[in-house]
Amino acid sequence: MAHIDQALLKQFELMTFIKGVRRKKGKPPTVESWPSLRGRHGDKGTELMINAGPGRVDAWGKSLLPANNSHGIADARMDVDGHVAKVTFTQAFGDDPKFIRALYKVALSSLAHWLGPSYARSRNLEGVRKFVLTGEGSFGVILFPSQEVTGHKFPPPFSDKMNAVLGMAFTIFGIEFIVDFLPDQKAMRRLHSGLVMQGARQWTRLPLASSG
Repeated sequence: MAHIDQALLKQFELMTFIKGVRRKKGKPPTVESWPSLRGRHGDKGTELMINAGPGRVDAWGKSLLPANNSHGIADARMDVDGHVAKVTFTQAFGDDPKFIRALYKVALSSLAHWLGPSYARSRNLEGVRKFVLTGEGSFGVILFPSQEVTGHKFPPPFSDKMNAVLGMAFTIFGIEFIVDFLPDQKAMRRLHSGLVMQGARQWTRLPLASSG
């Protein structure tokens, strides 16, 4: 399951790097998962290198591919105003199917915390467990930007009138995710329809339409 954890780390790697969130055993954060980007904390402070193209470049012994949409880092540019230079780029977010599985793994772990490991292993959650393990099934996620740009929150799951657990909302690094534990995704479809009818903004649903 390490590849699932890596998919989660990759999506938040740049954010944790900028915030200086240390890795396991207190190691300083780095950026190594993106083919066009690399970052490190060294003697000179925080260093971030991006290849804006058109060819490959070397970054501390690693060959970086030019930034474009297929590499997940795109629209790289540098604007200079006097003695100040501003570098901007965009990072793809949420287009990796393994990232969705990783979010459900996080949700199941949180569910085990609130209701106990035996509940997380119960028969009615067999579908979502199989999705996390193998990718089999069709499970979605709805996400919103949170008011707290760096906070983490893992509140209790939400249930229906019969106290059957339906899903969970949780926040990682200021992004709120909502998952639906049931294979029929009824709660997810209702929430999606409600957001569309209300004309709500600043939300999206994973998987993205372009990725099927």
